[in-house]
Amino acid sequence: MADPTAAANLADLQAEYNRKKAIYDDLVDNALANNDASKISAIMAAKQAMSEALSKVLDITVKLGKGGDDQQDELIRRIMEIQRDYNGLLVATDKLQTLRMIHQTMDVQNGVGLKMFGVLFAVTSLALIAVAIRTR
Repeated sequence: MADPTAAANLADLQAEYNRKKAIYDDLVDNALANNDASKISAIMAAKQAMSEALSKVLDITVKLGKGGDDQQDELIRRIMEIQRDYNGLLVATDKLQTLRMIHQTMDVQNGVGLKMFGVLFAVTSLALIAVAIRTR
């Protein structure tokens, strides 16, 4: 006979998972839209909370013998998908930070070259003006 408390807990846990998934999705969407790597710790905490809620749902499902192998496989697949998405987000964030560092380095190098070119142009211009004045 199924435990009614466990069944009620299952419904509560599924609702909790849906809330945590909405928070996680919002954090990820916001971080991607704003190219904001500072939200990684919040995303990691939300991912962990979402995974824990799914694990609890899986545990209760197994205890109740409810849903069979298909539902359990689906829950495991969701947990794996969450981890895969998070890992992909970390890789994308690392690439974004690397690109930013490269662009900053290039900007500094280009800035130095541009300043040198500007100084050389100014000196050459002054020299040409001086030559033009002397020839008069």
